[in-house]
Formats: sequence, structure tokens, C-alpha cells
Amino acid sequence: MSTNAWKGFKKATSEIKESILMNDEKRKNIQQIDGYWQKQQKFFQSTNKILNKFVELIDGEVKYLKEHWECSRMNQQETNIIGESLTLMLNIFLTTSKNLKCIEEITFKPIFKQINDVKNHLTDENEEIIIQKYYQLEKMISWNTPLTYNNYIHQFVMMFDAGSVYFNENEAMNLLISNAQELKQQYVIQNSQPSALYCNKTIESILVTEQRTPNQLPIAVESIYNYLYDKGFTVPGIFREITTGNKQQIDELYLRMAITSFEDLQPDLVAAVFKKFLRDLPIHVINKQQTNNLINNYTSNGIHGIKSIITSLPLEHLTLFKYIMKLSYKISAYEDINLMNSKNIAVCLAPSILTFDDTDTFLLPKGITVLSEIITHFNEIFPNDVDNLVYRKSRVLKRTTKIMRSTDTDVLGMLQKKTNRNRLPQKTKPLPQPNQTHQSKSLPQPPSTSLKQETQGIKSIEPKQNSTTTDSSKQKTVMTQQPVNAHNRIYKYQQNFH
Repeated sequence: MSTNAWKGFKKATSEIKESILMNDEKRKNIQQIDGYWQKQQKFFQSTNKILNKFVELIDGEVKYLKEHWECSRMNQQETNIIGESLTLMLNIFLTTSKNLKCIEEITFKPIFKQINDVKNHLTDENEEIIIQKYYQLEKMISWNTPLTYNNYIHQFVMMFDAGSVYFNENEAMNLLISNAQELKQQYVIQNSQPSALYCNKTIESILVTEQRTPNQLPIAVESIYNYLYDKGFTVPGIFREITTGNKQQIDELYLRMAITSFEDLQPDLVAAVFKKFLRDLPIHVINKQQTNNLINNYTSNGIHGIKSIITSLPLEHLTLFKYIMKLSYKISAYEDINLMNSKNIAVCLAPSILTFDDTDTFLLPKGITVLSEIITHFNEIFPNDVDNLVYRKSRVLKRTTKIMRSTDTDVLGMLQKKTNRNRLPQKTKPLPQPNQTHQSKSLPQPPSTSLKQETQGIKSIEPKQNSTTTDSSKQKTVMTQQPVNAHNRIYKYQQNFH
């Protein structure tokens, strides 16, 4: 073989080897590309399966919540709000799953078709076709890969945006979540420290557990006091009647006093729980000996005999008693609204505050009388703890009650005294000087005016003409005052006092 022929043979052999190596490399690359996109397709399909599983789970949860909403401790309206939100999530997941399915069909079918086309031409002798097909596949993948990921991510961006818009614009859901956050905050505050046991515990032991001083109330009692002082004083029959609960509710609330927020309960129910707490104390606010001394001192010395016994109480009992009486004083000041005067309040609270023998039926009425007097004279017994607004309201109520119980003559007398106090003194002529020669005259006296004539001058009393007598030289009218009805009497009397 000549040298040229040998060179040609070697060149041809080299080209064949290069072609074989190139085809092997392309074949290997095609296999890798095919494996990559097979993996991407499975990724999309797995995501769809997960989304469909979410749809199935959420749908089951919505149905379960509708059937067992009472167990959630939410009301039916709140349950519906949660159900609507879950249904929205279900629809969003379902829509996202459908969109991913469409992306899968649009994206992967053309790619796999192109890959298979390249595979089919790998055995072709025409390398030009192989190179062209392979180049087209690479170009197609170069732009298809980022767009595929973008389409995938965009579906979840749309899903999150839809949820964000819904929750931002849903006032009912926002209010529900806000209330839940407040309840959580209250719960954390109330349970930040170990709660004390209240049932059948002494005031002293509760204060020690809560690390409070004898000058303070137990935490739960303080909460009850503040609530009743602000919202309970206008409730008709407070401490006497309960219309919003039963014995079972009272007992349950009593057993969880330390961890209960009383703001959400009705005042009469809270008052009943407070009364039960006082009644079940191992040592009442005023023990048996102090009760006897209180009654005896009151019998001997009246209201002044009460102070010495009250001041001898243990400090924690004195503090609690003072706050109970302050609350009772405010309630009695509004007896025109709540129908609870000091006597009615004492009837309700005396068995829970004072201590009596079960066999002694004579001390209880006396104890009620003493407690009623303490409530009535709270401003004298505890002058440093008087609420000025309540004190003024109490005085107005006493005046009104006095007018209601008085006769027409009493009212006219009170008005006459008021008029006399407001009338300016009459001007008198000056006394003559010693050097004056004219005869001295007596000082003028203020004209005497009968009660009937003065009361006719008061604008608040409307006279009525009953009879008239006429003289030949002048006319004289005789007026007879008619009785004043109770309503006008109170209104006009209050006008003069205000």
C-alpha cells in the first residue's frame, strides 16, 4: 500500500472513530436530558398528588366541623367563618392542581417529542441531521427550563395572593382572630403564675399564695369587685335574684374562680358566685364572737359602737369587709333603679358575712339590722373610702325619698324656708343724728306676710282660682291653694335645690 493510500485510510478511520465517539457522547447526553425531564414530570405529578390530598383533607375537615361545631367551643357563626376560609383554601389548592396539570401537558409533551426525535436519528449516517436535531433540542431546553420553573412557582404565588386578599378583606375573619388574640393574651396573663385555690380556703392563705398583702384583695375577688362596681350596681335584684344562670353554673364558676374572666358573664351571675365564695369561707369575714360583739355594741351605742369592732378585725378581713360595704353602699344609692336598699342588701349578705349559730334564730334579724346600718352610714364609718359621686347620688335619693313621704304642707314649708334664705334683707331708714331737732320716728318694720301669700309668689307653685268676691269700690280676689300632686312636688322641689 502506497503512502498516500495509507494516509487516506488512517484519515477515514480517524473520522469514523470521531463520529462514533461523537454519537456516543450525544447518545449519553440525550439519555441524561431524557432522565432530567422524566424527573421534572414526576415532580409536577407528585405536587398534583399532594395538592389533591390537601383538597381531600380540607374537604373532610369542613364536613366534620359542620357536624361537630359545638365541640370546637366556637359558636355557629364563628364556625361558619372558619368553614368558609377552609373552603376557599380547598378551591385554591384545587385550582392550582388543575393549572399544574395543564402546564405539564403543554411543557413536557413537546420536550419528550423532541428528545425521541433525536434518539431516532442517532443511528443515521447523516451526521448533519443528528447535529441539527441535537442543537434544536438544546436550544429548546435552554428557554423551556426557566419558564417551566416560573410557571410552577407562579401558581403558588397566585395561590398565596388569593389567600392574602381574602384574609385582608375579610372583616369577620379578622375580628374573630383579633378576639382570639385578646383571649390568648388574657390567658397568658392569668396563667403566668400558679393560680391559688379559692374553694374553702381562708383569705389569709389565698393572699399568701398570690403573694399579696393584707391591704389587698385576692386577685379573683378584686376582679369580681371591679366588675360589679362598674356594671352591677344598676341590675335589679342584684345579690337577691339570678336570671341568667343556675346552681350548676354557679358551682362550676366557683370552682374555677382563680382562672375565670368575669367580664364576659352577667352581673347577677357574678354576684351569686361572689356570695357563695363568702358563704363557703372557713372563717367568715366576721366570726361568731365578733358578730355577737357587733350586735351588742350597736344595741348599746348605736352606729358609734360599730367602729371599735370593725377596726379590731384581722387586716385582710377588714380590707374585704370595707370593699363589700363600699359596693353595697353604691348599690343602695341606686335603689330607685335596682330596687335594692340597704335593708334588702343586708338580708342577702348577712348570712354570708356574719356568723350565726344554726339554732339561734334571734340574732339573724339583729345582724341584718346592724349590717343595714353599716351600709347606710358607710361614709361615716369609712370616710377615707367614700366615692364622692356615689355620696352625692345617695343624698339626692334621700331628699327625693323624704319628699315622697311628706305631705303638701311639709313641701310648702320647705319651699318657704328656701325662699326666706334667698330673700335679701329689707332696707331701713337711717337713725336720726343727735343734733337733729325733728321728732324721731320708729324704725319701719318689714311687712308681715302670711305663708299662703308667700307661697303664691313662688313660681314653682301654680295657684288655681276657686272663688272671687267683688266690692263696689274695688275688686278683691280670694285665692285658695290646691293640693300639689306628688310628681309635680318632687320635680319642683328638685328644681329649687339644683
